[in-house]
Amino acid sequence: MRLEKIKKLSVLVTEDILCNSCGESCKGERNFNGLIEAQVVSSYDSTHLTYTNEYCFSLCEKCLSKMFKKFKISPNVNDDDKKVFDSYLSSKGKK
Repeated sequence: MRLEKIKKLSVLVTEDILCNSCGESCKGERNFNGLIEAQVVSSYDSTHLTYTNEYCFSLCEKCLSKMFKKFKISPNVNDDDKKVFDSYLSSKGKK
């Protein structure tokens, strides 16, 4: 025999994450977008960050895009959709 009782539970829900650069929301339609809660830990021989400090920050897509454009060396971009499409074309002899 099962004895049941209804209990109310409290759940911690993240309602928003703000960009540390511009202060705007990182919230998209269904997810948080951008670089969310990234962590950087400085090392013993760090010359620009304080030794053993841990930095946690978020950047929205807009600020992330601006940062990428400032890079002297562009980041590598892995476009899985393009790879799948190119593979499909190759299999059909169209590439």
